[in-house]
Amino acid sequence: MAASSIRKNVGRIIFIVIILLLACVSFAFAEDIFAAGEQNLKDHGLVLEDVISEYSEFGNSGNGFSGFWLPYRQDNKPSFHLFDVTGDGCVDLVTGRMFGSGMVRREVVVMDPLSHEIYVLDGYNYDYSVTDVTSDRITVEKSGPNGYNEPITKTLGTIKLEDGQLVFVPDGI
Repeated sequence: MAASSIRKNVGRIIFIVIILLLACVSFAFAEDIFAAGEQNLKDHGLVLEDVISEYSEFGNSGNGFSGFWLPYRQDNKPSFHLFDVTGDGCVDLVTGRMFGSGMVRREVVVMDPLSHEIYVLDGYNYDYSVTDVTSDRITVEKSGPNGYNEPITKTLGTIKLEDGQLVFVPDGI
C-alpha cells in the first residue's frame, strides 16, 4: 500500500514539474517573439516607446479611439502584440478596444508605424479579439452575432489587410 501511495505522489510531482516547464517555455517563447518585434522596429529606424507614445496620444485625442488597450497592463506586460499584419515587413502594433453601453463590442485595432495608418476590424454584430500570436501567425477569435436571439458562435481565424481594410479570414478557408 505504501509503494502505491509513493508512486501516486511521484506521478503527481512529475506532472506538476512538466506543467511548470511547459509554462516557462511558453512564457519564454512569448518574450522571444516580443523581443524580435522590438528588434524589427529598430531595424526600421523606430523605437517602440516612441511608436506607443504616438498612438497613445492619438488614442486620447477625443476621436473615439480612447478605448485602445495601450500601453501596458497592471502587471507591466504589454497589452498589445507586435505582428506584421499589413505585410510591409515592419511589425504593427495590434491591440483592441471595447466600447458601447449595454452591448459592449470588442474590436481588433492594427496600428502601422510606417504609414501611421490605423485599421479597425469591426463586424458590428460580431466581437473580435486576439487570442494568440506566434512568429508566423496571429490568431483572432470572432464571436457573435450579438443581440439577435441567435446562438453565439465562436470562430478562430486570422486577419489580413485587403484593399486598405482589415478582414477576418476563418481557419480552413
